[in-house]
Amino acid sequence: IILSSPLNVEIHSGTLNGEGHIEYSPWKNNAQIANLEIENPHIDYVEKNSSEKKPKDKQDSQSHEDDNSKKSKDPFKVLVDSASVKNGEFGYMNRTTNPPYKVFFNDVDLQVTGVGTPKITQKGELRLSGKFMGKGKTSIEGGFRPEVQHPDFDVKMKIGKTDMTVLNDVFKAHGGLDVKSGKFSLFSELHAHKGRVQGYIKPFFDRPEIYDISQDKTDNIFQQLYEGVVGAVSSILENVPRDQVATK
Repeated sequence: IILSSPLNVEIHSGTLNGEGHIEYSPWKNNAQIANLEIENPHIDYVEKNSSEKKPKDKQDSQSHEDDNSKKSKDPFKVLVDSASVKNGEFGYMNRTTNPPYKVFFNDVDLQVTGVGTPKITQKGELRLSGKFMGKGKTSIEGGFRPEVQHPDFDVKMKIGKTDMTVLNDVFKAHGGLDVKSGKFSLFSELHAHKGRVQGYIKPFFDRPEIYDISQDKTDNIFQQLYEGVVGAVSSILENVPRDQVATK
């Protein structure tokens, strides 16, 4: 059974265990979780065409707003001291491109602390290990400040050698390329502060065999490969212009 949400998130599987307490009333609402454990989750974020998105019912929306007018205007807060994920799979599906594609991380083990820390001076931390597209050894580590208006984080990511053919649809969609063979790896550091993302994305290609679908010989093949990677990452980050994510 696939559970979908208005946030374009599809949940395929997983079990959740946790301990803590929840306080919910018209004046105050929050959840304080001491420890959260998620095992074997399979979750995808799906970028859909506008025709696939369900329009909101204005009448229902207005009624909902009227009901909430008497309640606390503070959003529901979830404070998590520590969280872990074991053997997870997390994917990003883009149905707006031609061809559509999916990129994912599997065999994911994740440790997170400080989610929803009440003070903006406090920083959460995360450490992740897993595989990219079932092939490339991956590690991600970084820190973030959850209690700020705009995304605020520092992340380092390493993806080991991955068979480029599993990314063929990505390169077709964002670079107009057909990849027959080769290895791909990536190193990246991204820093977000006050709504602006800065950093670098360094993709490496080992002995790639590539065909230009458009047959445009004026373009550099490796530049097109790079644009394909940056285009995909920019789509995932959402609202991040490509010229703000450049090579170091």
